[in-house]
Amino acid sequence: GNDRYLILNLTGKGGYSEVYKAYDFELNKFVACKVHKFDNQWSELQKMTYMRYAVRETEIHQDLNHPRIVKHYN
Repeated sequence: GNDRYLILNLTGKGGYSEVYKAYDFELNKFVACKVHKFDNQWSELQKMTYMRYAVRETEIHQDLNHPRIVKHYN
């Protein structure tokens, strides 16, 4: 399991992800955790659309640097 984050409550929801308020035990502060949803039962078109979206979003996020942004990839 993941012992770094304590997920507290849902703060936002989009087509492909949900954002939760969480507490980061490593940094000892509140953070936002974005969790991407992927459904293997999606059509091939939905899967391709999701992959384009996820790649684009990852590229944008890689350039963001701010003390309140936690970068943690599994």
